[in-house]
Amino acid sequence: MAEGIARHLVETGLLGPSAFDWTFVSAGVSAGSGHPATPEAVAAMRTYGIDIVEHRSQPVTPELVEQAAFCFGMTGHHVQALRELAPECGGTIEPISPFDEVPDPYGAGQQVYDETARTLYELVLWRLQECIV
Repeated sequence: MAEGIARHLVETGLLGPSAFDWTFVSAGVSAGSGHPATPEAVAAMRTYGIDIVEHRSQPVTPELVEQAAFCFGMTGHHVQALRELAPECGGTIEPISPFDEVPDPYGAGQQVYDETARTLYELVLWRLQECIV
């Protein structure tokens, strides 16, 4: 969901004009490869006018982490796993929220996905605004 939100914010100009050439990639610490977004995630994103039907999962790799200027994990476990995967990473690896963990909604009901989408939308917007300042 975070990748879809980030793309949407940039593509629609909601962050204002940008001189950056943004590339967003979503990869999971425990993700398989090629799985579509859950129906609940697709529905939660539609609330924001974001279509993630074409999204496919991929596992995070050292190369993805090393190529990234910023990597954000939803939980402390994710951040730790990213740091262990690419200990020499020159980019920034941080929790997406400095306040609370954002639990993975996988397997939960629509209400949890909707709440996670709302939280991620706010956090992705905030993080992107930080990046352009």
